[in-house]
Amino acid sequence: MTTDSIDLLPPDLPPRRWPRVVIPLTTIAVLAGIYAVGHLPAAERAATVAAAAPTGPRPIRSRIGSPQPGPKQQAVTVIGTVEAVEAATVHARVGGTVASREVVLGQVVKAGQVLFTLDDPLVAAQVAVAEATLGERQAAVRQAVSRLGVAKAQRQRGEALGPAIVTAQDQEDRRAAEAVAEADVAAAEARVRAAEAERQRLATLQEHLRITSPLDGTVTRIAVERGELVPAGGGGGTEVVITALDRLRVRIDVPQVTAGGLVAGLPVSLVPRNGPPLAAAISRTSGVLSAKARALTAEIDLPPEARLLAGAAVTVTFQRPVARPSLRVPSEALLSGSAGAQVAVLDEQQRAKLVKVVVESDDGQLVTIASGLAPTDQVLLNPSGAVEDGRPVVVLPDPVPATPAATPPAGVR
Repeated sequence: MTTDSIDLLPPDLPPRRWPRVVIPLTTIAVLAGIYAVGHLPAAERAATVAAAAPTGPRPIRSRIGSPQPGPKQQAVTVIGTVEAVEAATVHARVGGTVASREVVLGQVVKAGQVLFTLDDPLVAAQVAVAEATLGERQAAVRQAVSRLGVAKAQRQRGEALGPAIVTAQDQEDRRAAEAVAEADVAAAEARVRAAEAERQRLATLQEHLRITSPLDGTVTRIAVERGELVPAGGGGGTEVVITALDRLRVRIDVPQVTAGGLVAGLPVSLVPRNGPPLAAAISRTSGVLSAKARALTAEIDLPPEARLLAGAAVTVTFQRPVARPSLRVPSEALLSGSAGAQVAVLDEQQRAKLVKVVVESDDGQLVTIASGLAPTDQVLLNPSGAVEDGRPVVVLPDPVPATPAATPPAGVR
């Protein structure tokens, strides 16, 4: 072993143990070289990229556009009910037992036709008593008239005999007796008139036992059964409904917010649930809002060719003028959150700015803005990511519409 090799060994180790030290040191040196070659350049590249990346908030990528003017008219749709122009619910004015029912459901009747009759034996007995009372009082009138004739004849005889035979006192008594007889006749005639009035009242009451139709129409409801006890005034649900089905109308209640411009003559479109649309016009309005619903009631007379059933529901649509101008933006431009409805606009520094808006309507594609936007605002139409005030905006170009493929000439494949 040479002197040079002996010098390479650590001074405190014997010559035989030098491989155990040299090999681990060599391995460590190789691994350190690999680390320096592979990791350090990658770390330097990452630091360079991080230093070159922007430190501010990420920009918003979106197309922009100006809000479009809203419509000058607004379509208002409400649900109306078809009803007859004339309809009457008939009740019994007096009480009694139903003796007969003269009509059936769906039957066409005329005004004055009997619908059902009642039986009340008490009324018949009262009519008989009234007739007897009237006859008695008429006889009393005849008696009073007879007494008046006697008194008048005695007074005239006294005047003819003169004071030589009939004293002045007797003649005065005869005049008084005549006056009393005249008063008795007047009283008897008054009692006769009272008896006649009572008889007429009972006759009318008896006539009310025959319930008749007040108008021409169709029996659309009948709740009367033979033998049923009917209380006076039509209580208990006993009734017959007569409806004139030849004249129909539609009644609508329009809320206060959309009732502006609803006047007679305004064109409307009627869409039945099971029929074609009909063109009509407002016939009349109530002119006032109801206290409970805050709605304006309007009626639409249906043309004769309308084949609708009374009680059916129809959709009524009309156009009303917009009270104030509005703007429209795509639905995707509307932002909803805890702050309410907002729209992002582009400011002069090309940054996003959130503005609060008042939404008037939303049809799923376009949102009508009542206030909050200006026609000159540049609206972010489809912002990407979270939108915050001050974030930079990268404006995207509008998409280019696809060009349809050319059709090859005939005969060319």
